[in-house]
Amino acid sequence: MRILSHDLADQGITSVAITPGHTQTDMGGPNAPYGLTDSVTQMREVLLRLGIGDSGRMLTRDGDDLPG
Repeated sequence: MRILSHDLADQGITSVAITPGHTQTDMGGPNAPYGLTDSVTQMREVLLRLGIGDSGRMLTRDGDDLPG
């Protein structure tokens, strides 16, 4: 992600990785704590706040930086 963000910066493209967390999908299963609609809505809100200075970040669905 960080390499991609550098490659796209000259074009003004913001590039981030964002995880939906443990979401109720085929992979997450029906007992996951987050509903699909809620996860997508929250990630869209985060994406709308981002700018080119955020490129290369790896984020949670809340917009926090992933640890590590």
